[in-house]
Amino acid sequence: MAEPRDLGERIGLGYLYKTGKVRSAGSPEQVQSSGVRIDPTLSAFGARAVLQAIQQAEDGRGPGSHVIKPSEIAEDVGIEGATLIALFQQLESVGLLEIPERTRFGDDPARLTPKARNLLESKDNSELMRVLGLQ
Repeated sequence: MAEPRDLGERIGLGYLYKTGKVRSAGSPEQVQSSGVRIDPTLSAFGARAVLQAIQQAEDGRGPGSHVIKPSEIAEDVGIEGATLIALFQQLESVGLLEIPERTRFGDDPARLTPKARNLLESKDNSELMRVLGLQ
C-alpha cells in the first residue's frame, strides 16, 4: 500500500504536504475510534463526495428525516467499508453528520446537519477543508 505522501504525489497534491496545509496521516487527529487511519487527501476530497452522496440519498427518499448507512453509499463513492465508517466518524466529530444511533458493527446510520448542507451549497472546498482541520 502506498504511503499517504506517495498517494498525494501521484494525484498531484504533494504540494499540500510541502506547504504544511495537510498533516500526515499518522497524526492523532486522523485516527478515528475505529482505528482506521484516514489519509488527509481522502479526507479533503472524499468528504465532499460522501456528503453529496448522503444528500442525494436523503433527498431521493422524499420529505422527512432520513438516515443513511455507510454501506448504502459505499459503491457510489468508491470507498472501502472500514475507511468509509471512519470518515463518517470524522464528519460527525466536526459537526457535519449526526449519528442518532450506534450499531455493533459500525455501519451507523447518519444524516446531514444543517452545517453540512450549507457547506454543500458552496462549491468552494476551502471552508470544508478548514472544518476538517486540513487548512
